[in-house]
Amino acid sequence: MLILFAISAVGFAALGYLINETFDVEQDTIAGKQNQIASLTYPVRAIIYLSAAFLAFVPWCWLPANKMTWWLIMGELTCLFAYSAPLPRLKNIPIVAEFLDMAYAYLIPAILSLHTFSGIGSPHSYQIWQWLLLVGVALTGLRNILIHRFIDGEYDLKSNLLTVPIHLGEAKTSKLIVILLLAEIACFTIVWLILSSSRVCAVTFGSVFIVFLFCRVLNRRKHASRHLISIEKWMHLLDPYYQMVFPLLMLLVISLEQPWWTVYLLAHTGFFLPTYIMHKSYLVCRVYVVNTFIWFKIFVNIAIYFLFRVFGVDLRKEQTDAMGYLRAKFKG
Repeated sequence: MLILFAISAVGFAALGYLINETFDVEQDTIAGKQNQIASLTYPVRAIIYLSAAFLAFVPWCWLPANKMTWWLIMGELTCLFAYSAPLPRLKNIPIVAEFLDMAYAYLIPAILSLHTFSGIGSPHSYQIWQWLLLVGVALTGLRNILIHRFIDGEYDLKSNLLTVPIHLGEAKTSKLIVILLLAEIACFTIVWLILSSSRVCAVTFGSVFIVFLFCRVLNRRKHASRHLISIEKWMHLLDPYYQMVFPLLMLLVISLEQPWWTVYLLAHTGFFLPTYIMHKSYLVCRVYVVNTFIWFKIFVNIAIYFLFRVFGVDLRKEQTDAMGYLRAKFKG
């Protein structure tokens, strides 16, 4: 059942991306931003759309579903089209756009997951930890869309798109993102404390989260930005936990209860973990190589400067470099 749900989730994610990119063609062209859909012919677009729809809906032939399930799926599609389609285009309205993005990308999928796997008939029967979990997911969604729109600020200005980060400015946007991050951490920590009393795995998840968070905060203190509250310093704080640590822990817990899931655990670990480590290693190596090259260049320039001084030539006074000075001498 989990595999079928994951396939459907991939389908809906693809549909969301395709719908947004399709309605963004004109705006991206104005802003000079690359759009993946613009270069495709209409028949190719149709094939891709049908493939995404197939992945999104066919698994529900076998997944448990009732009236609420279909209401949630309709809500997902409504938010997707309301966000992107020019009817009017709500993506261009600050605050409304951010909440719509959070709803279709985070909140509705989270509610659908709870409804499908917990057998919950309606939100009225949710426990406190489930409400807090949904609040945490919503805060995560708002934080991420604000970060995304902050990064895209240059393109949005070119296409005359007013967003919350553009309206607030960098300083206020940074504060808002940090507040959302702290509230998000608080929600998930309370969920962990509530579940720890009845579920052993929750203790493990929470402990790993706290240790991870502590290490990441210490690492962020070394960030180049001198400001305590800055987007660059905190925007990727929890990304490795959500992308790598949490999925691995979930697969490990499921594998302990259903041993055949070990196959998926090994596949996930074998594919994603090396890719993630290689990506991080590449970034570290790139920084090391660039810094080494810079210091080597400085050292060589200093050596050349003092070598010329030995022969009575001050390149700084001449306001030129070694090659420029030699060219002038030979031409003279």
